Amino acid sequence: MSEVVIEVSLRSPNDGSRWSLSCELYVPRVLPEISSFPFFQSTTKSANVTLADSAQMYTILNKKYLIFELFNGKDYVEDADRGSNLDATDLKILEELQADASLSNVELARRVHLSPSPCLARVRALEERGLIRQYVALLEAKHLGLHLNVFISISLKQQSRQALQEFEERITLRDEVMECYLMTGDEDYLLRVAVPDMPALESFILEQLSPIAQVEKIRSSFALKQVRYKTALPLHNL
Repeated sequence: MSEVVIEVSLRSPNDGSRWSLSCELYVPRVLPEISSFPFFQSTTKSANVTLADSAQMYTILNKKYLIFELFNGKDYVEDADRGSNLDATDLKILEELQADASLSNVELARRVHLSPSPCLARVRALEERGLIRQYVALLEAKHLGLHLNVFISISLKQQSRQALQEFEERITLRDEVMECYLMTGDEDYLLRVAVPDMPALESFILEQLSPIAQVEKIRSSFALKQVRYKTALPLHNL
């Protein structure tokens, strides 16, 4: 998709009054349905558009493509899959933010070769689509005294919906549990737990896991060395 910044002057069909709004549209390079609209023919990307034309343009675009409208801070999100229609600039923005979410908008815009306003609009649109879930600071576990990274396999006595729900509700309350996955195979759940030492691990197993009524087996494995750890998702093949 290409980026088009336009200044649109809307004309009321009733009394002829006019008002202006600025908006940034992310649209495909070729979209025959709207190629006839005046602002696509204008080298200045500025045109007068009737309310009827504006409504028609919005209807066409909003069916398939993302529109971010600066006027009144409104944003409109496409109904297609959230991960679809990402162009190279969107992917570059996501890549940069995954590497360093503390980047200022000005610096991010410089790195992805946009001006600050279109860059900010794209970031907000990615947030609205749910592609950016949240911004966090990654802490160094060892510097905080959390020296043990433990993987715990859990087998339940039964795999009913209620049993799974009760276990998940209990386990998500524990800060020590960094990750929890419902698994295929012999074990039902795999946990990754961060604790400072063996007494803390023993306390977690005996006081938190064992009392859960549905737990049948608990098996622990220690990570001797963390070969690789990353939070950035692979984007190159999207």
